[in-house]
This record gives sequence, structure tokens and C-alpha cells, in this order.
Amino acid sequence: MEALKGLVETPLPERYGCIDIEDKAVVSDKEVRCYLLSKSGAKSITSFLSLDKCMQKTFISETMRCYRVGPRQMSRVTGISYSVIQRIPK
Repeated sequence: MEALKGLVETPLPERYGCIDIEDKAVVSDKEVRCYLLSKSGAKSITSFLSLDKCMQKTFISETMRCYRVGPRQMSRVTGISYSVIQRIPK
């Protein structure tokens, strides 16, 4: 036990860096919706849904990358099903 205690209490040399874990900021649905609408030029989610499907996918993909949001949140924001959004390439 003493050997283990000594090992645990001994500081690591400088050459061993610590692993930094990025804090995942929680982004509200409202923020995501505003960004998506501003990028697409749509006035509302309803008008966004009337855009061409290819354009929708492009804007959704860009928004997901920019804000690091997942398909579930994007599904909530847009009203598009989770399974459709999950298949959009990032």
C-alpha cells in the first residue's frame, strides 16, 4: 500500500501532458433555429421546410457542424424526423 500511495502522490514529469476535455456547451433550440433560419434566408421553420430538400440538407448539415448539435435536437428544431436527419452527411 505504501508503494502505491507513493506512486499516486508523485507528480508526473512535465513531458506528460494532461488530457483536456472540452466542455460541451449546451446550445438552446432557439439559438439553433435562429442560425438555421438566418443561413437559409427563411422567415420561419415552415418556410424552411418549403425549400428544396437538397438545400435543407446542406443548411442542416452546416448548422449541426457549427453548433455541434445532434440529430435529435435538429429534429426537434425543424420537425424533420430523426431518421432522416441522422442520414444527412456531416
